[in-house]
Amino acid sequence: MDQLSIGAVVDLTGIPAHTLRKWETRHNLVVPVRTESGRRVYTQAQVEALRLVRALHGLGHSLASLAPLSVEQLRDLSAQHTADIPHSAISSLLIVGETLCATFARQPATAMDITLEESDPNEWLETPFACDAEAIVLETPTLDLTLAERISEMANHYGGKVLVAYTFANRQTLRALRMHNILTLALPIQPDTVFALLANATIATTSNNDIREKLFSGKQLARIAAMSPSIQCECPNHIARLLLEISAFERYCAQCEDSDPKERALHEHLGRVTAQARGLFEDALVAVAEADGIDLD
Repeated sequence: MDQLSIGAVVDLTGIPAHTLRKWETRHNLVVPVRTESGRRVYTQAQVEALRLVRALHGLGHSLASLAPLSVEQLRDLSAQHTADIPHSAISSLLIVGETLCATFARQPATAMDITLEESDPNEWLETPFACDAEAIVLETPTLDLTLAERISEMANHYGGKVLVAYTFANRQTLRALRMHNILTLALPIQPDTVFALLANATIATTSNNDIREKLFSGKQLARIAAMSPSIQCECPNHIARLLLEISAFERYCAQCEDSDPKERALHEHLGRVTAQARGLFEDALVAVAEADGIDLD
């Protein structure tokens, strides 16, 4: 039986170590074997289960509903989603961007011919254009009018479908791309969402489903913010205070979605970006706490 460390599983699945531990303790999901020294070790089957759970959770399934399922049942459920997406609408796809390439590399094999290009979109657009794929997905953290114009010029010569996946962009830039029939989608995204959008299928879930649940309650953060630090820089206190403010703004964005329908798309985007920032600071707090031996529970 393969015995994989939690670090190896993080590399294979892309799921942070603290998330793996939380899924185990809170949801009894993919419980690893413990060595005599207390270290968690995983099997290849458990790694496959974790990959499937991550993908299905991104498609809107709750962890509570996925936890009791076997690997075979998780495969069947994943296959149902795959069957619902008309992959045959496009037979070849080019992905440009480091994060999306890593995401698509972990996908189960499909009949579609997928080429991965781990390049910055600005650098890729500088190279002589030659693409035989029927669709291109460009990933960019920031999207301004200058980049949008270069993408539009490329799309005019290309003739196939183009999807731009972005983190930050204003409405004017997005409108300029859509006028050239270029699809846009806010990060983070799942491969099935890309397939569905390129195939002109109805996307049943939004990227809000990819927002991870909070690691800490307001009570926990308040306690950490007020504790006497054992390290001189007081980083845990500062990060906890920042997380309290970020969480408050995340709630504010959700309220604005309901109270101001005209600006709903903007506040949805702000909410996603805020949730991403929260996740980064939660990871930072976990790392600092582990280094300093602080109990976060």
